[in-house]
Formats: sequence, C-alpha cells, structure tokens
Amino acid sequence: MIKALRLEEADFSGLKKSWDSLLERSRQKDNFFLSYDWMSEWWSVYGKGNELFLIAFEDAGRLIGIAPLYLEAKAVRIMGDGEVCSDHLGLIFDKEYEEAGFAQFADYLNKNANAWDVLKLEGISAEQTNLFDRYLSQNKFRLLCADTL
Repeated sequence: MIKALRLEEADFSGLKKSWDSLLERSRQKDNFFLSYDWMSEWWSVYGKGNELFLIAFEDAGRLIGIAPLYLEAKAVRIMGDGEVCSDHLGLIFDKEYEEAGFAQFADYLNKNANAWDVLKLEGISAEQTNLFDRYLSQNKFRLLCADTL
C-alpha cells in the first residue's frame, strides 16, 4: 500500500542518495532538471520566502515517488519553475508505480486541500500534463498548466 508523507526541510537535505536512486528507476532518469543536485540548488536560491511542500511516496518503506513542490502564498508550484527555465519538470515515480503514484498524489491533495487554493504547474512535460489531467480533473481544485513541453 502506497503512503504519502509530507517532508520537512530537514528531511530534504538527507534525500540525495534515495532521490537519485528513484530518478534512475523513473521514466525521467536522463533529466538533469529533476536531479537532487538541481532541485536542492534551485531551492536554496529560489525557495526563500516560500514553504517547502515536498511529498514522498513509499511502498513497504521503499521510496517510490517524490512530488517536488512548494507553496507560494496559497499556490502549489513545482520546484524548478519560473525564471530559470528548467525543462520537463514533474513528479518522479518509479516506472512501475507511476499510475498508482499519481492516483495517490491526487488523493493526498484532496485530503490536504485546506493548505492551498490552486495547483500551478509550469514547465512540465506533455506526458505528465496528461497524467495530471487524468488524475486531478475529477477534483474540486483548480489546476493551471502552462508552458508544457
């Protein structure tokens, strides 16, 4: 059974090894912009004044997904977006858990909807845009996708 856990800032700094291992098992394994090194550096430079909204997904204690997000006011955004032009951003899931992971992500957002008003995604891949549409379109919250690649 997949569990979703919101991580604290202190947890983020200890994720490098498991994050990189997960990325290697994902469909996005060749995307530098989803690597721990890029995301942690981006967060240290551009995250100031925002709240980390990092969600880890586990199955039987094994990391099978990461939603690298942050809160800007009441908008959930994806780390790496904005003026730095990161390409093909998105959630990171082990290939074998991608569909179930997106379903769990939608469930997590529904259960925690009081923390935010809009999901604003910029620079995500077209493939992930389709997954967001499929799993999040039945929900009450607003989803804004811009500049999909």
